[in-house]
Amino acid sequence: MSWVLTGEGSMFLSDSVKKKWPDKLAEPDAVYQPDPLSALRLLLEDHERRIKELEAEVDRLKEVNKNDTI
Repeated sequence: MSWVLTGEGSMFLSDSVKKKWPDKLAEPDAVYQPDPLSALRLLLEDHERRIKELEAEVDRLKEVNKNDTI
């Protein structure tokens, strides 16, 4: 941190410092990124599910309207 702010001192931590805080220096685990086709497939499935929900709601409303006019 000192080197970044002032340009003085060592740019890298010494081995003794690394041993004190090994978890702070470890590389973070890679975050899993799904492939684009899988992401598109999930979006499509979600859209298809939502369309079915909306169609069912339209049918329900048609029935309500039909019963109200009779």
